[in-house]
Amino acid sequence: MTEQEITTSEKREQPETVSAHVQEGGQQNKKKSSLKQKAVTFYQFLKKKLSYLFFLSKRIADDEIDVLASSLSYTTIMSLIPVLAVLLSVFSLSPSFTTYRDEMMNYILNNMMPQVGGVLKENIDSFVSNASKTTAVGVITLIFIALALIRRIDITLNRIWHVKLNRSRVTTFSVYWTVLTLGPILLGASIVVSSSILASNYLGQSSAAIWLNTLGMKMLPCFLTFVVFTLLFTAVPCTKVNFTHAVIGALFAALVQELLRQFFTYYIMNFTSYTLIYGAVAALPLLMVWTYINWYIVLLGAEISASLSSYKQYKLQLQNEKQ
Repeated sequence: MTEQEITTSEKREQPETVSAHVQEGGQQNKKKSSLKQKAVTFYQFLKKKLSYLFFLSKRIADDEIDVLASSLSYTTIMSLIPVLAVLLSVFSLSPSFTTYRDEMMNYILNNMMPQVGGVLKENIDSFVSNASKTTAVGVITLIFIALALIRRIDITLNRIWHVKLNRSRVTTFSVYWTVLTLGPILLGASIVVSSSILASNYLGQSSAAIWLNTLGMKMLPCFLTFVVFTLLFTAVPCTKVNFTHAVIGALFAALVQELLRQFFTYYIMNFTSYTLIYGAVAALPLLMVWTYINWYIVLLGAEISASLSSYKQYKLQLQNEKQ
């Protein structure tokens, strides 16, 4: 090849090389632009979530849910035996409700800490067996204590949603009485039906079917708790609650409560040093701590549900202040 042909070939290759460099540079710029856009999107997402967490923490501090949880814990411990006695007495009205009563009792005790559940069962059995000897004044007192717990829950949840109770006294009493009488029947029926379905052999006897049934029985308490919390966050506040927001708060509370229940059960079964300190009354401080933690989780779930609905108003308020 002559020198002139080589020069001509190099001149032809130069535009192709320049074009390749331009294309490569364009691709690199696109990648940089894409990475920059992703970084900006992630920053905006993180900023939005941190802003919501700041708003949620401020609501939690302003509403003092630790104090509210303490108040509910005290009321619950004072009224726990009377409330359960009243609920179980509802099932004693008809022999057909006996199965529901036993199932609900087992469900409540199995989902408490082992040490506390046994003590409660002994006291409740003794209390219910002596209920026939109770005077009219005693019965009225029990009902009043049970209604006081429902009243305290009603007031607390409406405070978290920042709304006032606007029901009449007649309506309020009717709602409380319905919850006290029909609530345990519906809960017992749902437990019986769910347990019967999961315990049946409609899935067969394969290893997969047995695994699914076992998983279903373990998840049933958490699912029923989730349903109860959803109804609680939706129906109790005297305002319209977004159902999706109620579900999010209820799901959070149910999952966290189940995890902590498993942790407490493991601790009690494997670390018994607390019995050396408290002796025979060890169940009492455990019940107090567990009740407080449970109510704090419930109120935290309620705060999440309420804050999701009011967060938009909070952002609009910030925008108006900036303007």
